[in-house]
Amino acid sequence: MILTKINNIRKGELAKKFYKKKALNENKVIDNKKYEICIFTIAFNNVDVIKYQIKFIKKNCMDNDIKHIVVDNSTSQDISNKIKSLCIEEDIEYYKLPQNPFSLSNSHGAAVNWVCKNIIDKIKVKYVGFLDHDCFLIKKIRILDRIKELPFYGLYQERQDKWYLWPGFCFFNLEMVNLEELDFMPNEWGDTGASNWKIYQRYSRKEKYFSKYRLKKICDIGEEIGKQATSVEYFDESWLHLSNASNWMQIQTNEKEIIINNIITNYLSE
Repeated sequence: MILTKINNIRKGELAKKFYKKKALNENKVIDNKKYEICIFTIAFNNVDVIKYQIKFIKKNCMDNDIKHIVVDNSTSQDISNKIKSLCIEEDIEYYKLPQNPFSLSNSHGAAVNWVCKNIIDKIKVKYVGFLDHDCFLIKKIRILDRIKELPFYGLYQERQDKWYLWPGFCFFNLEMVNLEELDFMPNEWGDTGASNWKIYQRYSRKEKYFSKYRLKKICDIGEEIGKQATSVEYFDESWLHLSNASNWMQIQTNEKEIIINNIITNYLSE
């Protein structure tokens, strides 16, 4: 227990120092337009999924007043250069995060927190959303139709009878949720985003806050391999999540990649 408290204090100190650092690189798109909703993607070591995500959002997002911003948490400078070049080409705002002191879930949580503390409070937008880099909008929808009257909405996660939204697919109404309270770090009982339980516990557990979820197995590369290497996920049948695009699991997924390329091509041609 004492060791856990010490580790939490150290993690908190590292996080505070990280949040105070400025972006290493950026490409701001200045258009003097007021946006109602802003979607942030946390990029990580994969330019191809960012390319497809941008294509899908431009093809299928029906919201008129939406801004898409890519925040790069990559550890590869070469890939970061490619992601920035892509964003410039696609007229997408881009920020390269300072060196992240964390890894895995803590790294992603700290990246989203950096966005909250360094970007969102400066753009004065009403609704914000956070997407994993391999989450694609495959149907024509208005995102605001889903979040408009709610404090938050996204993919439901549960641990130890507590619940939270996954930071790879979540949206917030900042007129109902205090930006300064948002904290996407993992905690002792839950993964990335669990620290927002302090907000969610004020609300009853209602389906309207959560996206419908479907897991689809698309290949078979061994029973010992987890679902993220063999399956894709659907949220509200409108979003496709590939899973493991940064290969954090460090396994060969060639069969899945071939199938996914065909799936993506088919959705883009519809």
